[in-house]
Amino acid sequence: MKPCEIDSTFNLGFNLRARDNKILEKINIVWFKKDFRLSDHEPLQLACNEQLRFLLLYIYEPKIIEYGDSSHRHIQFILEAISDMNAKLSIFNAKVEILEGNAEQIFDALREKYQICNVFSHQETGVSWTFERDVFLKKYFREHGICWQEFQTNGVERGLQNRGGWEKRRRKLIDEGEVKNPNFEKMKTVSLASNNFNRFIFQKDKIETSKNFQIGGATNAKIILQTFIEHRNFSYIKHLAHPLESQEFSSRLSPYLAWGNISARQVSRMSRKKMESTPNSQRNLRAFLSRNAWRDHFIQRFEMEERIETQHINRLAALLNRGNNEKLQLAWQLGQTGFPLIDAAMRAVTATGWLNFRLRATVVSFLTHILWQDWRIGAKFLARQFLDYEPGIHYCQFQMQSGDSGFHTIRVYNPIKQSLEKDFEARFLRTWLPELNNLPSNLIHEPWKMGGLDEMFYGISLGKDYPNRIVNFETAYKHSTKTLWAWRKNEDVIKESKRLIERHRE
Repeated sequence: MKPCEIDSTFNLGFNLRARDNKILEKINIVWFKKDFRLSDHEPLQLACNEQLRFLLLYIYEPKIIEYGDSSHRHIQFILEAISDMNAKLSIFNAKVEILEGNAEQIFDALREKYQICNVFSHQETGVSWTFERDVFLKKYFREHGICWQEFQTNGVERGLQNRGGWEKRRRKLIDEGEVKNPNFEKMKTVSLASNNFNRFIFQKDKIETSKNFQIGGATNAKIILQTFIEHRNFSYIKHLAHPLESQEFSSRLSPYLAWGNISARQVSRMSRKKMESTPNSQRNLRAFLSRNAWRDHFIQRFEMEERIETQHINRLAALLNRGNNEKLQLAWQLGQTGFPLIDAAMRAVTATGWLNFRLRATVVSFLTHILWQDWRIGAKFLARQFLDYEPGIHYCQFQMQSGDSGFHTIRVYNPIKQSLEKDFEARFLRTWLPELNNLPSNLIHEPWKMGGLDEMFYGISLGKDYPNRIVNFETAYKHSTKTLWAWRKNEDVIKESKRLIERHRE
């Protein structure tokens, strides 16, 4: 959408509107979508600088849950972030209003009470329904004389046809760009009358309670970043791939970045400041910032190729003819596959909302390579589990790990090898598989190696206390690798892979 003039005429902010001959106050709106913070927030900064009063708005749209990729743990995290914002806004007698309904309904209701002049928000690289909503709203706002200004989110650019110069522009924006902090002393906000609008009430029976979930909000985001920068980063590279240790020594910023509790620019600034003052932190923090750059890289790919939410990024991947076996899928979801690392990881993500990158890659590889199931079968399930669900990363990574791109390295992770290498003492396994706690380390990684005497001695019966393996790993591994490499040699697959590489090449 082209930039439009900010309507700040009539310094008292009133105008006569034709509808019902009512005199309606002219206001602006700051619409929070996935940017739940008060600092480094350009839409909010602009609203504070305008003469008109403005409404701080979050719209809970029922489609969020209905679509199937989000869960109530995500809503809870959002509400925690808004509560954190409102605690800070209270000293200015302001708050974010939370209304329920589809966006058109909400804006229709607001137009009955106010003359909306401008809507300020960040761009959202979302799934198909949010994209379709925004396309509709652009037309809606235009028809009703409302100027909608959307601002760039982190390093992701809208409307690119190729990546030429993108990385350089991203670095300049994130590492050198001006931090957009609002001047709250100038803030003049609108408070909605409680009985005029459909306010969102989060039903208690839908709250997903877990002491293992991270708590939303910019306050927590800054604490987590500070502890990582000050001391946790020193073991970042060492423990990045280890299932248990990574819970402490990874940055753990991913949900805060996904829901905009903190910006990539804020993370970069604080990290680089630490690197300048503490040289021995440079190696780990440089690796951390590199992964943050890759985060924008994948979201940018999704922004440019949004069809990969539901379609194979390589259009020829349908030739792989993966299956749709509900029994295998359910065992994978519940952590009942008979492969300890897979089961521990799936139980962990359900309970905590988080896994490190290696485990995410391993469980996706297991679903798509060893169980030979279509990646789309597992994508929405894991999206609902991940507290840090970010569509641009999620769908790109799913297809990369499944080998469907045609140009990424094929990685068929061996869960036994990964378990022995990354969790040799089985601390992660014992945390999430209590039924195997009696087994010694030489058996817990591969319980199928137990004999009858072992089962009696350790009091564990395979098939009863813990499931037998649902597939033969060696046979499945040979089938998947043989099929994938043969597919990669197909001339049409090669042609499509080259197209993708060229489109997304920096």
